[in-house]
Formats: sequence, C-alpha cells, structure tokens
Amino acid sequence: MSRFSGTLSFCLLALLVCAQAIADEQVGTPWAGERGVAETTHAIMARQGSAGGGLKVRHRFRRDVQDLAANPESPQVENWPAPGVALEVDAVTNSSLSPGLGFTAATLADTSAFPPDSMGAVGPTQFILAVNGRIRSFNKQTGVADGVLNADMDIFFQAVMTPPIASNFTSDPRIRYDRLTRRWFVTIIDVPGGAGSLPNRILLAVSDGPIVTSSNAWTFFHFQHDLVAPTGDSGKFADYPTLAVDANALYIGVNIFATRGQGSFSDTTAYVVRKSSVLGGGPIVVTAFRNLVRKVQGINTGPYTPQGVDNPDPNATEGYFIGVDAGLYGRLALRRVSNPAGTPTLSANISITIPLNGNTITVPHSGNTGGTAGNLDGLDYRLLMAQLRNGRLWTCANLAVNNSGAPDGTDTRMGVRWYEFGNIATGQTPTLTQSGTVYDPSSAARSYWMGAINVSGQGHAAMGFTVAGPNDRINAGFVSRLSQDALGSMREPVLYTTSSFAYNPPGDPGGVEGRRWGDYSYTCIDPNDDMTFWTVQQFCNAPNSYGLQVLRILAPPPATPISCSPAFVTAGESNVNLLVTGFATNGSAFFDPGAGFSNHISAAFNGSGIAINAVNYTDATHANVNISVASTASGGGRTLTITNPDGQTASSSAGILTVGSLRITSITRSNNTVLLRWSANAGQSYRVQHKSALTESAWQELPGVITAAGSTAETTDQIQQGNDRFYRIRTTP
Repeated sequence: MSRFSGTLSFCLLALLVCAQAIADEQVGTPWAGERGVAETTHAIMARQGSAGGGLKVRHRFRRDVQDLAANPESPQVENWPAPGVALEVDAVTNSSLSPGLGFTAATLADTSAFPPDSMGAVGPTQFILAVNGRIRSFNKQTGVADGVLNADMDIFFQAVMTPPIASNFTSDPRIRYDRLTRRWFVTIIDVPGGAGSLPNRILLAVSDGPIVTSSNAWTFFHFQHDLVAPTGDSGKFADYPTLAVDANALYIGVNIFATRGQGSFSDTTAYVVRKSSVLGGGPIVVTAFRNLVRKVQGINTGPYTPQGVDNPDPNATEGYFIGVDAGLYGRLALRRVSNPAGTPTLSANISITIPLNGNTITVPHSGNTGGTAGNLDGLDYRLLMAQLRNGRLWTCANLAVNNSGAPDGTDTRMGVRWYEFGNIATGQTPTLTQSGTVYDPSSAARSYWMGAINVSGQGHAAMGFTVAGPNDRINAGFVSRLSQDALGSMREPVLYTTSSFAYNPPGDPGGVEGRRWGDYSYTCIDPNDDMTFWTVQQFCNAPNSYGLQVLRILAPPPATPISCSPAFVTAGESNVNLLVTGFATNGSAFFDPGAGFSNHISAAFNGSGIAINAVNYTDATHANVNISVASTASGGGRTLTITNPDGQTASSSAGILTVGSLRITSITRSNNTVLLRWSANAGQSYRVQHKSALTESAWQELPGVITAAGSTAETTDQIQQGNDRFYRIRTTP
C-alpha cells in the first residue's frame, strides 16, 4: 500500500518558494564554431561493420558536492502539501496509467559500458535507444529493432571526435525527438586520451527528418568546451552534459572538473546552442555562461549539474536551466535565458527553497556477493531531468530517506523526490505547487532511484526508475499520478520487469561508491498523441548482466459515451451536430492534443450509413460529433465508439443514437386546413417546414415544435384556396 502521511511542523511561509537574486545577470556572446559534417545512416552502418569497443567503466564525481549544510528555511517532510487523506490503492489495480508494450533494447553485451546512462526517446514511428556504447532504432509498434541504425556510439560520432580516435571514447549520451522541427538531436561528450586529463568536446548529431532510414542524413557538430567565447575553464574537463530542447535553442549544462575521475570539482557551465544554426550545415552557434557557482557570504550557491529545461511550447520565448544548489541542501537554483534564439542573456541566480533533500547511499540488492562494495551506485542529489509544461516546471532527484520518507542522517533506503513549480517565467516569483517522495516505508527497505518524470497534455504524470533492495532483485518500475489526484501524492509503484538473476559482473566489482548504475534515465511523451508515456530503465536481465527495458505507458481510456443530443436522427439528414456526453472514472477521459499532432480523437457508429464529418473535443466528458446520415441508412439504435489519439477506445451501450426513417405518411386538405401525418419516434421533437415552390431558396417554418407521443405525429397548416405548398419534416433537439 502507498504511504503518504507526513508531519508538518514548520511555518507555512517556508513552503513558498523563496526567490532571491544571488549572482549577476550575464549577457552572452554568441560564438560561431565549425560547420557540420553530414553522413547518411548507411555510411555510419558501413563504418560500423564488425568494429567494437573494449569494456569501459565511466568515472563520476560525487563527493565534491556532498554532505552540505541544511537550508534553515527548508521543511523536513515527505510530501508537500501532505494529502488530507492517505491514498490507499490496491497493488494490482493501483495505476490508472497502465503498462503497454515493453521490450529489452540493449544489454551489457551490446554496450560494454558501466553504467549505460539509460537514455532513449520516441518519435513518430521509432523508438531510438541512445546509451553508452550503443545507438539503436526500433519499430515503436512492435518493439523490434528495425535494422536501420545499430552502431557503437564511438562509431556514430567518429566524424567529430577529438583526434586521435584510437585513444578516445564517448560518454554520457542524451537524445530528444523535437516535434516542432521534426528532428532527432543526440548529444554526447568525448574523452580524449581516454583518461579525462584533456579538455574535451561536446558532440551533437541532428537528423534531417523525423524518420531514420538508411538513406537519411545526420549532420554532426562539435565544440571544445573551453574554447567557446568567452573562453574559460582552460585545460579542464566538461562532464555529465545535460540536454533540453525548446522552440529556440538547445540547452546543455556541464560540471567542470580539473581532471575527470581524479581532479576536484571546479564549477558549472551552461551552453545555449542556437537551434536554427544546427538545422542545416551550420556553423554551430553557441553561447557559453561560465562560473555559475559562486560564494555568497562564504557559502557556495548556484546550480550544480545544471539541467536545461525541455519545453514543447511552440510559442516559448525564453529558456531555463535549473539545478540543485551547490552550497545548501533544501535549495534549488533557477536561471532564466532571455532571447535564446539570438543573443542570449542569463538571469541572476534565483534561489528556490524546497523540502529538505540530502545525501544518497549505495543500494543493496538480492544476490549481491560483493558486500557493501557490490551495492549499486546511488549517484548524488543532482536533478535528473527537467520539463516545462503549460508554465509548470517538473523535475526529480535521488534521495536517501528513512522509513518515514524524509532524510535525517539515519537513511536506510533510496527514494525519488519529485517537484512541480509554478510562476517560472520572467516577472514572476516561482512557487512550489507540490512535491513528493516515492519510497518504501516497510522494513524491507526497497529502494527506488534513477527516476525521470514527465507530464502529458492531459496533465497526468509518470515517472520511471530502478527498483532493488535486500530482498529484491534489480528491476525496472514506474509510478503515476492523475491530474486530479491529491497534491503531493503518487499512486503505488509498478514493477514492469521480473528479474530472478543476481548481479555480480566481473567487469565492475564495485568499490566505496558501489557498482556503477544509471547514471540517469528518461521518460518522454509520444509526439503523435501527447498522452502516451515512454520510459527506458535499467534492470538485471540475466546473471551478472543488465538490460535497458523500454516501456510504453498507456493513459486511461476514453470516457464511456452515455448520451448524445439529439438522440434521434433521420435517414437523409446532413451535417447534424451531436453533443456526446461521456462518463469518466479513474482518469478515463476524452482527449485531443490540438494542432501540430498527427493523431486526434475520432468516432464511429456501428452499422452502415452514418458518415463522421468531424469530431471536435470540448472537454474530458464532452465532444461534438458532426454526422451525415445516408437516405438508405437502416433504422434502429446505434452504438457509438470514441477512439482517443492513442488508439484506445470506449463504446456506448446499444441505442445511444436512433436512426429513424422519417417520412410523411399522409397529407389531407379540407378547405383551408392541411393535416400532415408522419412516421415518428416517441419523445422526439419535430418542426414542419414549407415552400410555395421548390425553386425557392429557403424553407419557412411553421410555428411550434411537435413532440411525438408514439410512432406517428401530426400537425395542421392553414393555407388559402388556390395556393399550393411543399412540406418537409425536420428533427430538432
């Protein structure tokens, strides 16, 4: 069962985000690099041939920014705000977001890397995995590798790696599919000399279209991180690059070290890559913002591991970086980027108070034979992703907690802390809307970590992560919340793999920081429907091996249609607007993503003779369906099926709409009185219309509405002697 209780023993004012400008605003200097190098997928695959790389253990820093003091304004709570009523959900039917297609996209044998840096994204027809040692494309409907792209990352990026290639390798990949430009963006760093003692490059690959084929082209760009004007960080190493994309730019944040794996942490840098500069041959245009971490009153402040913020809004005019604060637990650091498509300016640091975060621990796992050295790496408190949706910023991070879900120094398990913030744009003061911690309160001390959260167009959220514990093998899982759920709450976690294997790989015996794991994961939204989630997570797929498991996470189905108005139509009627009302339960809803998406809400009636002209989404339980009924349509009740953009359906009961064969059965005249009778449907209302000649352009209506009491209806009309009239009958709501 889920546990969402918490003790609130702090001033309510402390729950508001405390925004304070700490560092000065920086006006950027766009720097033009080299032009791109274009290669077809076929050429890359030809170079791949039988090439392969050796086993690589990626180094990672964590103790340089660890064991910090606590922000005195930060409450030590599990969730904010605490739900008024604990959300208890049955473990079998707990999630209204349900697992769909799942497949293993790569294994240790494919990547030869510790860790894989779990990463992949979905496009219109493909899912592309992009991890250390492997980039591979899949048919997203079947989960089967399509054979188009399947290369070692060193082979894929070879054209722009720092020479000599023989002593270099790539690390820390990220991938995005950008619906606005219909392009794939892939980033990675290289490690010249193989030891991280030399300044390195940030590498970028951009596809020429939405579907990767053998003949399509990739354009490869690069920039050496310390040579971008204004120059700085000379001779140092740029590590752990993050990536975000919006309508104007790519946002890449890095941690700067004296020497990768050995030297101490130096600072953080943010790069804004002008998007328009990399949609063709280049040259790439980059703006660098350096020295983001500064001392204020003797305490470091500024974003550690700055995350760019993904934003799918086509009308976005500014960008963002956000990171955990480098000096205090319980604080985030936000930086706004104005004019990102031109000459960017980075705002002053905005310090944001959050519920107390803290250190991490290594994760025990069932079957471990390596002692504490064989535990799994818990990484550190850095943010693992950031997403802006409808003006709300969502992010999450690893966190060691006790059995009450809060960090207190006696932490026994890992959890994932997630946040939602509002008022992000310039001129506003950011506010914490809600936050929560996904963790196991039981004595089993199961850990959840390496999470990545995202939010759909419906406002639902899903977060994928790794799951392990003293009594648990290493698995992949996810958790969800519906838009209407209580603030601060998530539903019960769901495991979507069932490993029965122990993980003791000879290539990674572990150490003080445990065996490498992660270093991150990704959850994204399907660009066709804006409602389906895709996540890629690491698990133990075989003895002493890991796998990258991809999962499609389905939104709740459409609301069930229960009525339409009018409920009666007549054969031969055209362009009839039906207001369809649905019944919603546990998240079921009508949905349409709007302009710019390929998939939309649709409808169909059983039987023949009813053509759907248009379906217009109104809200979660209402849609307008415009129909035309053929004159030959058979009479009787019809069933309506609504199909949401993700292909899920919901059908009404039979007879939600009745088709009648409306016809005038008799017209009799006595002096100036005409009596009309027609076939009818009990309860249906009708209007009678007339013309003096069929050549007249408009029909005139007789006054009044006639509601049928049975299978026939009638009315009278008064006309003068010698005049003729033509009549027709129309249904009316």
